[in-house]
Amino acid sequence: MIVLQNGNGQLGKELQLKVKYISPGYRLCPEVIFIYHTWDMKDKNDEKAQKDSYIQFKKFVDVNKEHQILFISTYSEQDNYYNYYKQKAGGYLLANHKQGKIIKLPVLLGKGVCQDLKENKCEPYGVIELMSLNEAADEIIRIAIKEKTSNREFRLHGTQIPAKLVQELLQFDF
Repeated sequence: MIVLQNGNGQLGKELQLKVKYISPGYRLCPEVIFIYHTWDMKDKNDEKAQKDSYIQFKKFVDVNKEHQILFISTYSEQDNYYNYYKQKAGGYLLANHKQGKIIKLPVLLGKGVCQDLKENKCEPYGVIELMSLNEAADEIIRIAIKEKTSNREFRLHGTQIPAKLVQELLQFDF
């Protein structure tokens, strides 16, 4: 059975739909697989909020040692407490849970960076690797139900597009 832990935000909604439509036979299997998709996203530079999310995750890992846990993370290189504590959480999972897996995502098409580019709240630079919410949710479910593997860390790849072009597309009035 796949259990979505919280599942907030745009990706959480997409995952809720996908989990709902997984074959009934798989939903009823005795093995519990948690998809851990809960983290404080309000302020990525708020050290206390990010540390609290990390502590909450550690407690979750410690009380669910008998179940598989898929931890949704990021491979962002931004220097903030969100990334710091997400990386720390991933390390804790791998070191303390034999059935733990990490799924690292690129920028997802939706709110966040894309919204900021559309509203000119940030300056585009370099290349952005984008993935749709639907594609990310499909890949997460695929990894969740995949046969046992020794690989415990997965990096999902999106499409690389110049940030300036992304901004222009988002602002284009059709």
